[in-house]
Amino acid sequence: CLRKALKMGDESEFLNYELLSLCYLELEDPENALKSIEAFIEYIGEIDPEVLIIQSRAKCRLGLLDEAAQLLIQAYSYEDSLQLNGTEMTDFAPLLRNGFFTTLENIEWEEP
Repeated sequence: CLRKALKMGDESEFLNYELLSLCYLELEDPENALKSIEAFIEYIGEIDPEVLIIQSRAKCRLGLLDEAAQLLIQAYSYEDSLQLNGTEMTDFAPLLRNGFFTTLENIEWEEP
């Protein structure tokens, strides 16, 4: 439905790129998730921690761990903390295994 809505109008007026990106992640399609969140950034011009986390999740799934880590650090820098839930942590499993999260002090794990 979101893809159909996107095609019905001007791409720069589509307000659901963030949601579309999350849908692609649910469908195990990180390439399109990344394209959608990058389109969101391009058209909306806003970057907040939630957008950076979505972008990082897609990059982590694509094996771009250094880029994913940099995006998480950028998200962390907004409030010197991160709030992540279990679904997000599944995507960040490679970063968890390599010890990335031990370098950050204030991480809150939200219950599902």
